[in-house]
Amino acid sequence: MTEWLAALARRVIALLELFAGKPAAEKPREEPMPEKPAPDAGGKMPEGIQRDFPHAILRKYGCYFFALLRWAQELSGAHGDLSNMNIVSLFLDAQGQMMPNPKGPGMMPIITRTAFVNDPVRLLNFLAGRAAVSRVSLWTNDFAHPAPDLPAFVRRETHPAHGAHFLLDIGGRRWDSLPLGGRVPAGFRALM
Repeated sequence: MTEWLAALARRVIALLELFAGKPAAEKPREEPMPEKPAPDAGGKMPEGIQRDFPHAILRKYGCYFFALLRWAQELSGAHGDLSNMNIVSLFLDAQGQMMPNPKGPGMMPIITRTAFVNDPVRLLNFLAGRAAVSRVSLWTNDFAHPAPDLPAFVRRETHPAHGAHFLLDIGGRRWDSLPLGGRVPAGFRALM
């Protein structure tokens, strides 16, 4: 019962953040936030969605989550209604998906409240609604490593002022939740 109440409290706080456009403790925004982002061709989540996303944590740190969510769309066509509220709901639901803690006893979420992805395989499978991948086949922060020869993988890049960023390479094309110039290659994450 306590876990259920904690999950409910997280959802209420996130919805307050969503509707206010900022964390609930801050003054609400003056301009209204659009409820549904404009999809790109084929009804997929648009590039640049992270730039003005109404949920503060996803706007600031959600690049890996957005990349895996876009990949999940490609894998299954799931989550056709990707309104901002639905994306926040998926993020909160993913926080409730637990995995064994590799550093000790107990369980931990596959993605944290601060959008740190603990288990990209489980997160992608959760978002896709099926077992689409089974393992991490490449995890490197080596900028000189050759790009994987796969239909989809995650690129890691860095920016001097903004730090690490993740974007999706899918079907030979880059999909970026937060396009920004001046980034340099910094590795890859491949899931199979």
